[in-house]
Amino acid sequence: MPKPFIGIPFLNRPDLLGEVIEAFEGDNHVFVVNNNSVDAEINQYFSDLTQQFGLDSYSARTNLGVAASWNRIVMRAIGLGYEYIYIGSNDTVLNDGVLQEFVEMEKSETDCLWKLNHFNFFCLHKRFIDRVGWFDENFYPAYYEDNDFVYRCVLAGLGVVDAPPEMQAKTHHKVSQTINSDPVYAAGNRHTFNQWNATHYRMKWGGMPGAEKFTTPYGKPNHDHRWWGDPQGSIAHRDWDKDRGRIR
Repeated sequence: MPKPFIGIPFLNRPDLLGEVIEAFEGDNHVFVVNNNSVDAEINQYFSDLTQQFGLDSYSARTNLGVAASWNRIVMRAIGLGYEYIYIGSNDTVLNDGVLQEFVEMEKSETDCLWKLNHFNFFCLHKRFIDRVGWFDENFYPAYYEDNDFVYRCVLAGLGVVDAPPEMQAKTHHKVSQTINSDPVYAAGNRHTFNQWNATHYRMKWGGMPGAEKFTTPYGKPNHDHRWWGDPQGSIAHRDWDKDRGRIR
């Protein structure tokens, strides 16, 4: 069995990222998407972590957002020949032994997504690309990209599976530390969460999660559930870091 591929999007709190990676047991390929392009101190800390743990990494010029970071993680994993892709977060710690349990958990060919700790740590099979489509990058920077993906799994006839409760209990999610530790991000999230992403979800599927009415995006028959449009210039407007100076 090849060593697990674990991808993590990163924006801030490199101290937590270090704790998360240090808790991984065994030999793993860890790939981190560094979305912080504004804080030299955070980037130096991240560089030190990269050397300390031998991380594979990509540093974006601006914050890609969660959906695009997940897509880049998947592309990297598939490019290296992986079928199963594990995706975590820098505020979700796995207790001793649970990563191996999750890797060895039976995964049916009729499913494509397995959640160890909701979308804080989960696993995908690459079959999702053809059947479900890539994560919709219009949900930016964060939230509702997971709801959108789960609904598209349903439309594709692929299962979404939660790990057994006793396995889930061996994880610890330090809720939303990326947002809570930065007042600018907290303020930005209040805008993008409600005024953009929630509205976009409702427009795309005709209702909020659990109350969707459409089976094709925006109720249009010319595209199936895998399709999403290019967000174009709206990304720059919603970037929480848009008013901060860039270091790259």
